[in-house]
Amino acid sequence: MAVRDDLAGRPFGWDLPLSPLANFVVGLGTALSAPLVLLLGLVWLNVLLGRDPKTGRRAAGLIALLGIGFLLGMLAEPIAWQLFESGAVGLVPAAIIVANLVLPAALATLAMQARRRIHAPMNVARR
Repeated sequence: MAVRDDLAGRPFGWDLPLSPLANFVVGLGTALSAPLVLLLGLVWLNVLLGRDPKTGRRAAGLIALLGIGFLLGMLAEPIAWQLFESGAVGLVPAAIIVANLVLPAALATLAMQARRRIHAPMNVARR
């Protein structure tokens, strides 16, 4: 939707130099989306969750950090704050913005809970 409707990312009100599609692909994101590299990173980290406990704990921690980054990125966008202005944002973009605030917070919370549940192997001296 951000690409179709030309909703370029404007973190803290700064205009990003490229089109929304280019910003999405090169790692800057759009007004309504995290960058492609972050989304692919989340997929890869979820794959790593199923590996050994040490790798799983690290992956869960990184997922939590990316979730927090995604949330902060959305909060940096002026369009997120336009939700509080009557009629400034359409219903669908408003729903996307709300999801982009709730879901990363939930992602970070659940990832930290998962990290605590993954037990690291104990270092036991061999005899």
